[in-house]
Amino acid sequence: MQPPLRHPPPFVLTVGRDPAWSLINAGLAGMAAAALLLALAMHWGAQVGWAAPAVPLLMSLWWHWSGPADGHLRWDGQAWQLQAQPDDEIAVCVKVALDFDSWLLLRLVGPGRRSALAPHYLALSRRRHAAQWPLLRATLYAEQAPKHA
Repeated sequence: MQPPLRHPPPFVLTVGRDPAWSLINAGLAGMAAAALLLALAMHWGAQVGWAAPAVPLLMSLWWHWSGPADGHLRWDGQAWQLQAQPDDEIAVCVKVALDFDSWLLLRLVGPGRRSALAPHYLALSRRRHAAQWPLLRATLYAEQAPKHA
């Protein structure tokens, strides 16, 4: 009989743009722009109709901006590391923001005050990370479990 694991084993996830998360972000940006245009049109009349093409343009820009660059999220057995660029790996604190069983939204906070004020969100799906999914979920929740002496 093996003793229980004290720490989940190390593993690496290749992360990148999640289409569902990017679509949600672009849709919200488009709805905000459309609501602003509607409010301006109600206030000033039809003089703001020329700005209507800005809504799909903003949605397109937001689609490209909302997706993170390809990189790696690594659990080394003790802590999480995020590698967004080839030679730049930083320690991050990973918390589950949303859990829909087959889709996770993770909140990553790095060192420093500025990053604590503007956390990075990372969307992961079971479909894209099938091989590591059970280990990822076990690690996320084992790390948050209360420690008993």
